[in-house]
Amino acid sequence: MTSDVVREGKAAWGRLKPGGGRWEDWKAIGYALLEGRAIAMRYARARRVGGSGYRPALSSWLLITA
Repeated sequence: MTSDVVREGKAAWGRLKPGGGRWEDWKAIGYALLEGRAIAMRYARARRVGGSGYRPALSSWLLITA
């Protein structure tokens, strides 16, 4: 299930891709990526960003939410 934060981030990315958007769009994308990082860390059972478990988990999250 996709959260509101991720949905807003995806919508903001859609506005930025064609050359539009505002600073608030960049912030929305950042918040969505922070949520993705937290999900990936939980899934990988990682205590810090990086490592052999975290990277594939974040990559999978990015592909799923794309």
